[in-house]
Amino acid sequence: MAFRCKGGVAWVALLVAVAALASAAQGFPNPFGHEEFTESYYDETCPNAQSIVRSVMERHAAANPRTAPAILRLFFHDCFVNGGDSIDPSFAAQRRQECEQKHGNATAPFDERTPAKFDNAYYVDLLARRGLLTSDQELYTQGCETGDLVKTYAMNGDVFFADFARAMVKMGNIRPKHWWTPTEVRLKCSVANTHY
Repeated sequence: MAFRCKGGVAWVALLVAVAALASAAQGFPNPFGHEEFTESYYDETCPNAQSIVRSVMERHAAANPRTAPAILRLFFHDCFVNGGDSIDPSFAAQRRQECEQKHGNATAPFDERTPAKFDNAYYVDLLARRGLLTSDQELYTQGCETGDLVKTYAMNGDVFFADFARAMVKMGNIRPKHWWTPTEVRLKCSVANTHY
């Protein structure tokens, strides 16, 4: 289904619109080199640009919930918005290149060192500025409360495992507000367990 606005903007151009809106919101210069580049750039030619983009993204999220969060976080935040220097630039460039080569179907481990092992390497990567997502890397921003936790977990796996175990017990003790509300631990999050 193609959406069209006055001036012939088709749905294919929506990603360009998103990039432009994100860039304008961050105060970046107009990448097309003409006119004043502001958040109202599409007001005359496509006043519904934001709602169209939202609609397309919501439909995509409903059709493929596994990839929707990755698209939103990686492309619309980490790629178009200047994430600052929190992530190592060479690491970020490497990840973007991998993503482009796989045409948006890329998956990447949250920790490169031991992707199939449950350990504290994720926090070690954050210390090295090699967090997969800007939002995760911001956990280790100087002056941030969580920065001390990242350091502690990176330096001492035993503390990480002890805190993780405590958190799991605490989550396991969460009960519904009313005793008659049915609850279950699902084998697959998106599907209720079958009871025999």
